[in-house]
Amino acid sequence: MSSNEANQLGIIRLLNWLLVGTVVLFAAATYYVNSIEVERQQAHDTFSPYEVAFAVAQTVNEYLRFEQTLAIYALPGSQLSIDDVRLRLDIIIGRLQQFERSTDHVGEERLVVHFMHTDPGYGETMAEVKKALDIADIAINSGDTPNMALVHTSLRALNRLDSKMASFAAQASSHSAQLYAGDKRELQDIARFSEILKAILIGCGALLVGVLTLKLRLLDRTQVKLRDLTAELTRTMQSVTVQNERFDAALNNMSHALCMFDKHRKLAVYNSRFSALTGIDESELEGLSINALRKKGNRTFQYLYDAIAPSVIKRLPQLVITDLPNKHSYTVNQTPMANGGWLATFEDISGVREAEARITHMALHDSLTGLPNRAHFRQRLEHVLGQKDEKDSHMAFFFLDLDKFKDINDTLGHQVGDDLLRAVAARMLAALPDGYFPARFGGDEFAVMSTLGEAKDHQRFSVWLIDQLSRPYLIGTNSLRVGVSIGIATWSNRSPISSEELIRRADVALYQAKADGRGQTSFYLPQLDETRVRHARLEADLAVALERNEMSLVFQPIVCTISGRPISYETLARWAHPEFGPIPPETFIALAEANQTIFSIGDWVLNQACAQAATWEEDTCVSVNISPVQFRDPTLAYKISSTLEQTGLPPSRLILEITETAFLSASDTTLSTLKHLKDLGVKFSMDDFGTGYSSLQSLLRFEFDKVKIDQSFIRELPHSTRARAVVEMVTQITKKMNITSTAEGVETEEQLACLAELLCPEVQGFLISPPCPLNELPAELQPRIAGPTAEALLRA
Repeated sequence: MSSNEANQLGIIRLLNWLLVGTVVLFAAATYYVNSIEVERQQAHDTFSPYEVAFAVAQTVNEYLRFEQTLAIYALPGSQLSIDDVRLRLDIIIGRLQQFERSTDHVGEERLVVHFMHTDPGYGETMAEVKKALDIADIAINSGDTPNMALVHTSLRALNRLDSKMASFAAQASSHSAQLYAGDKRELQDIARFSEILKAILIGCGALLVGVLTLKLRLLDRTQVKLRDLTAELTRTMQSVTVQNERFDAALNNMSHALCMFDKHRKLAVYNSRFSALTGIDESELEGLSINALRKKGNRTFQYLYDAIAPSVIKRLPQLVITDLPNKHSYTVNQTPMANGGWLATFEDISGVREAEARITHMALHDSLTGLPNRAHFRQRLEHVLGQKDEKDSHMAFFFLDLDKFKDINDTLGHQVGDDLLRAVAARMLAALPDGYFPARFGGDEFAVMSTLGEAKDHQRFSVWLIDQLSRPYLIGTNSLRVGVSIGIATWSNRSPISSEELIRRADVALYQAKADGRGQTSFYLPQLDETRVRHARLEADLAVALERNEMSLVFQPIVCTISGRPISYETLARWAHPEFGPIPPETFIALAEANQTIFSIGDWVLNQACAQAATWEEDTCVSVNISPVQFRDPTLAYKISSTLEQTGLPPSRLILEITETAFLSASDTTLSTLKHLKDLGVKFSMDDFGTGYSSLQSLLRFEFDKVKIDQSFIRELPHSTRARAVVEMVTQITKKMNITSTAEGVETEEQLACLAELLCPEVQGFLISPPCPLNELPAELQPRIAGPTAEALLRA
């Protein structure tokens, strides 16, 4: 062995030892990093169950459950055992005691004790909670009979702490989230370090393997020189044969049709897809000139070759996309070669083009209705607004909103709501003339753009469109009717405007159309912006209206149809704004429901009405409207029973009025609250009966004491035979079900006479008396006082 070969072998041995050392080092480092990750994960898994958020959330949950249990127990006639209340009290006290315990195997920052010291307010909150619980403890453990006065005191204290406990739980969750994020970052840092180390070690190993391979190749080259040249040539020939076979397989299995022409414009190379593209058998293609190929080929190939012929003649590369008359699309890529020939590939992209068209359509159209969506509409709008035209041009933007669609969606389900939206869109497409561009903005909002007509034409068109879209729809087995409100904003090229501003103006006009009573159309006017500002002002002032003594009550008597004697009085709230004057109830009630002030206003109305009614004779009732939003209050039943107890009004003289639509969308919790109040003796009246979609079913779900026939039916009496039939049917059915029917909205003597003839027992309306303060009612309609005056009772 020569010295050169000996040196090569020595280098190879050294490289082998380096490779072994690198692998050992890599394994050790990997084991070390993995052990750190496992240890950190075990530590994280150990402390996770004791996070602050878990402890505090459980405590707040038990706190709310105790509060609810105590509230139910405090209700008159409650069947809840005092032992259940004591059990809930013991649980919440035990939870609070855990706040002072520590755990040895977690860090100090993970203790609830440590979290409590982060803000003095937490300690104050816990002190207030313990104080309220101490009161409850004294109340329910004060002998054989619990002290109900202390129970109520504890409930009020607990109610005041609801928001603080919710905030306390939120802060604890945030604190735990920060700790968890820190631990997660540590794990991520370890993982990144591990990955970097692994990558470095793998790179070193790859480098050593490469060096070793290189050395082995040097050794192989030395050995190859000793081999027989004939055997080497044989292997080379076999390799070339295999490569040719592979080339043929690849050429015939590629997705493109391929052809190659030599410098004489003769076909030299092609594949089976090219044969299929031209319609010429493969056995006939070999050596054909381009001219012969074009004449013999089918129309598809002729069309595609003509698209690239100019670049072939000029020997310029070209990539073209060609759409054929048969609706197929191809990409043709032509490239000249150095020897004078040229290569071309053909790809059928019809599927890709169809997919692109579908994606484009989906991006610009609403998936539910198929109408153009908001983005598409805005593109069209900006195109119209951006046109430069010396002639006068204008455009109208109609913004549509379906009235009462939410009621249908809530009562009959989202599937029916979606079917109704599709039906509205289909009717709109069928009804709109040429020159009108429709779109769905989302929800129950639609838009139409027109570049035709003048203001009077827009007015007529909107009234016509409302009529078209307001006709009944047959959705499954339901015949549904929705109203339409339309806001209109116009534009002229003499007064440039942005698309955002035009949409805003149409939205303002739509708001005004709804305010005008729905089913209306309204044009944008600059003063409508002032209306929006006024709306925002009213919303802010409503929050302090009670504090400023701006709210008052009026009463409307409900009388016996035969005797004319008042049977009960409906209580209605009124708001006298110091600047804007009296605000319509439908305006401020909607505002109150939107900004949650309905809860305080509702409590005030209930207290005032019950206090007034407590002074009347025992056979006179008072009715109070309950908003659907008020049912979200879990303590509503407790508040009503407490008000009755404080004012001394018997439950049987309080009538709670709820709308049929609100009842149909009531949850199981709401129905449970209604049943509890019903068991207490409170009466219930269904307002606006007949306007929902399951009227008779409502009477089966709950035992109503009264139903109020909606004034839309009364208004048609006595001339409409259909309205008369509906009122007669409701009166007879409710009588058989031992339910009293009340006709609301009675305004004429003819209506009253008709209702008396139909034996409707009670009536209410402006014919009898409009809603007004008690002292302004006619003497014969004023409630008879049985005790101290209402004012004296309220002061007491």
